[in-house]
Formats: sequence, structure tokens, C-alpha cells
Amino acid sequence: MIYVLGGNQDSLVNRFRKAASLYHEGFSKKILIFSRPGITEYSPELGRNMTNNEWAIRELEKLDVRREDIEPVSVKKKGFGTLSEAKDLSDIARRKGCNRLILVTSDYHTRRVLHTFLKYGSDNSFELYIYGSEDEKDLRSILSEYMKLFIYDYFAIPGY
Repeated sequence: MIYVLGGNQDSLVNRFRKAASLYHEGFSKKILIFSRPGITEYSPELGRNMTNNEWAIRELEKLDVRREDIEPVSVKKKGFGTLSEAKDLSDIARRKGCNRLILVTSDYHTRRVLHTFLKYGSDNSFELYIYGSEDEKDLRSILSEYMKLFIYDYFAIPGY
């Protein structure tokens, strides 16, 4: 199955493009998305602001992903976002009997995602693949990612 890691709307649009491309190439029949509470932009069709999940599903449907192939999954926030996603999604993948987990994130985020998911998927119950989407990045976002990578490697998941 394909899982799109959480992020802001700009990064999610790029991640959804990558996930939809993998979906259409036959890598998976299902796309799981990070379920977030809250609302986002206004929809004239609905006459109200969309929920984050409605927005995400709409964006994937624009990319010709069938609605029934999109599944929002909840992740319990436990401090570090990627760490929470890795732990909960690894458990979900095992429960669903998934043998191949394909993660889609921003290209500059792939190293931290790999380290984190390998920690929780270390029992080899599924194969792990990571695809990066091309995101607009600036010096601030790159420096932030390197700082997070340092924190993860030395404090959040030390010894990995």
C-alpha cells in the first residue's frame, strides 16, 4: 500500500502527484493518507470550508484516484510527527497484512523517514520503499530538516 506522510498543503499537492503516479503505475491499489482534524479552504460547491480529509480526497480525485481507493488513517500524535506516523503506520501495515509499504514524502525528508520507519518496521514483516516528491525548498526548510535529522538520530531514535 501507498502512504502519503502529512505536511502542509503545498507539499501535500506534490506528494499526492507522486502517490497518484505510483498508483496508476500499479504499485498499489490503495492510497492511505494522514488524517488530520480541522478545516481548510472554502468550497463554493459545499458552501463551507472543507475538512482537511475532504480537501485531500478531492486533490487525489483530481489526479484520477478512485475515491474508494483512498483511506484516511489516524495517527496519535506523540511528540515527533514522523516518529508517530512511523510507529502507528507500521502497526496498521502489520494488521492489514501488508507485504509492501510505499511511503511518499518530500524529497529532502526521505532520509529521516527511512531511519524512523526502519526502526518500527525492523521485524521485516513488510518491504519498505520511499519515494520523494519534488518540493519547493529554501535554505530555512533544508536547515530545519537537518536539525530534525540530528535530533532523531541522536535523541528520538538513538542507536539506529
